Amino acid sequence: MVALLTGSAAVADATGTAGLFVPVDAQLVKSAEGIGVPQGAFAPYTPQLVQVTGAAGIPTTDVAAVALTVVSVNPTSAGQMSAGPGTGTLSGVMRYTASGSTSNAAIVAVDENGQIQLQTTTSTNVAVHVEGYYTAGNGTAAAGGYTSVKMTRIVDTFNGVGLPKAPIAGGQTVTIQVTGKAGVPTGASAAFVNFQVDNNSGVTGYINPYATSATTRPPTVLNFPATPAYTSIGAIVPIDANGTIHVYVAPSNNIGLLMDVEGYFSAPNGSTTPGAFTPAIAKVYDTRSATHIAPGATVNIPLAGVAGIPSMKLGLSAAVLNLTVIDNSTNGGYARAWAHGTPEPTGVGDLTFKTGTETNLMTVPIGADGSIDLHNVSSDTVDFILDLEGWYATATPIVSCPSPYTYHSWTTTIPAAPVSCTITVPAAAGDTLTYSVDDADEVSTVLSGTGPTSIAVSVDAVGGEHVITATHADATGNELSTRYAFTLGDWRDASWAGLPANTGTASTTPVLVAAIDANDPHVLPDAAGITYTISASANLSNPVVVSDPLWDGFTVPTGLLVDGGTYFWHAAITGPIDYAGHTGSITTPTWSFTASSTVTENDPTAGDDTPAGSAPGSYLEDPDSSSGVQAFGAKYGRCTLDPTDPHLRKSGGYGTVGVKPITTCPGTYSGTKVTNHTQMWFTVEFLIAHWDAPTGPNFGDVGYTTAAKGGLSKYIQTNVVVNCKNKNRTWWAGDTWSTDVERGHSYSAHVKSRHAVLACGT
Repeated sequence: MVALLTGSAAVADATGTAGLFVPVDAQLVKSAEGIGVPQGAFAPYTPQLVQVTGAAGIPTTDVAAVALTVVSVNPTSAGQMSAGPGTGTLSGVMRYTASGSTSNAAIVAVDENGQIQLQTTTSTNVAVHVEGYYTAGNGTAAAGGYTSVKMTRIVDTFNGVGLPKAPIAGGQTVTIQVTGKAGVPTGASAAFVNFQVDNNSGVTGYINPYATSATTRPPTVLNFPATPAYTSIGAIVPIDANGTIHVYVAPSNNIGLLMDVEGYFSAPNGSTTPGAFTPAIAKVYDTRSATHIAPGATVNIPLAGVAGIPSMKLGLSAAVLNLTVIDNSTNGGYARAWAHGTPEPTGVGDLTFKTGTETNLMTVPIGADGSIDLHNVSSDTVDFILDLEGWYATATPIVSCPSPYTYHSWTTTIPAAPVSCTITVPAAAGDTLTYSVDDADEVSTVLSGTGPTSIAVSVDAVGGEHVITATHADATGNELSTRYAFTLGDWRDASWAGLPANTGTASTTPVLVAAIDANDPHVLPDAAGITYTISASANLSNPVVVSDPLWDGFTVPTGLLVDGGTYFWHAAITGPIDYAGHTGSITTPTWSFTASSTVTENDPTAGDDTPAGSAPGSYLEDPDSSSGVQAFGAKYGRCTLDPTDPHLRKSGGYGTVGVKPITTCPGTYSGTKVTNHTQMWFTVEFLIAHWDAPTGPNFGDVGYTTAAKGGLSKYIQTNVVVNCKNKNRTWWAGDTWSTDVERGHSYSAHVKSRHAVLACGT
């Protein structure tokens, strides 16, 4: 059983950001012995203050919350335990019965005096084991850091809150919206939630919470016994990009469900700092199909380097695990986990269990050799199952940029000068830092062993999203990565160009394109949608056709335009304006053209009409390979193609323009490469019907770069020269096919670019 509690703590300001975890392993309260509270059982409904700061290895200042295991020790009657900050509101953390000790996990906010309070509804002794604390700071959530919220119920199937007012049938999966509720923002990577399961099936069962983006249901489950009817079960649940989670109910059960949100973790892929949490889902230990755990036995469990957990050299400090104990005997007991190589803690453990199957969340410091010890403190033979929910690490690269260019900021003013940022990695002799800015060629450096390594990087003062990636890798290939992103400029302020050219002549089935004009520093976000309206009237009344929202151009269908007719059109564009999910809209100027049956539309993108939100790029397994599935693209996502570095090829006049198109494919393994199968098309303003592929496919100086495992594979086309035909700008479009060979399979990358306008001269 698990419950997780947070609250709003009033803590002193400190340098840095709040919510970062520091592991501790100590006894905080044992009422039977007078540790932490006056000796003796708790009296019903009588709050007990507990001094947290300065006790059990916790510092005296700058503590926001503590991670605890709370235990009701052999109560004589059923009841409920509550907890909260010393001067704040109490919230329930678990229900207990008179059938033996009951334990739950909790994260409890600490008040300005460094205290928490505990309360029980019946007389019982209480024990509390502290597993670590979260730092306080200036109130800004650190990337990968934890932010507590006021406990809020967002699901109640008894009253129809968040889900229908009905029990959830066994074998059913329900979808729950998390972000936008209870103070959880868009972009949160995971949430601390407390489930309460009302199981009236009379048999043991489980629920399985996971992010809705998972293609398969993970093997990790949260178990509940046949009795009592209500069981508190908490978890750190990864949140999908759309802010939702799934909850699956075991087939043999029919349950009522309550779900309280108690806190959330910020995305770990930004300016990740020491103590940041990375959510993960994996089964890391299971004795059911191997050796069962004998009475009194202690097992050693390696964790570093397992299931994606980083190595100790990369700063691994603690793991968050759901511990399940299956006891089919008669006595029950408790389980205790600690860092291998350190003394076993005294007192109660991480999970007090009775007969049957029970689960508890625990945060366990990890020993210097990367393992933990787990002790079966009972007279029964049991099974242990450990499901990973995430880890804390300290050696992730830290990316920092000056205000206002913070992680996931969106600054509408484009600066006059480049933005200077810094990448810092703790001392790690012989390890490697590999970094890149805006998909430029990666740079690697060997880390110092005497102090932190700091690298200054520069971000160009141009519009659009800018991304700094940094990877710290040790000699064995273990790595921790940071992805720091911010956006410059407001695309709604851009100047726009239309294709066909205004007042020109076009075919009767033209491709309409709206793009940000040449020399304008703004960039249209990839997620933006463009809706085209075309009419025979200058005010665009009685439109001939209105397109669906599209990613790029719109091909006017056959039979709608009359030969010799004059037509007017514009584009309405809607796209993101921040990282919180808000959108903005603009409408371009109105342009016109004359339709002519003598003009042939040669735009090679004619007929593509890609819907908004599905930019045309993929990374698919070659259909001729043995497996014939599209697994690679599903895992790593689409490639991109950009006409980078446009530059004038002749001084003065309207001569030629050069570009360096780059095809970038994410998530490839070391040893792979994107090879050359590239086509590009160019046209010149006012000569819209004439598209050129100046030297055909496979032209120019070519090359590829391959990043480390989990990074990027890029194909770079250089020395691409476009004749501007004595005009001041040219339209550009590209289409790339690339081949990647990995582990005996060929993967095909296919990506198209948006139309772009390039300046040819002054």
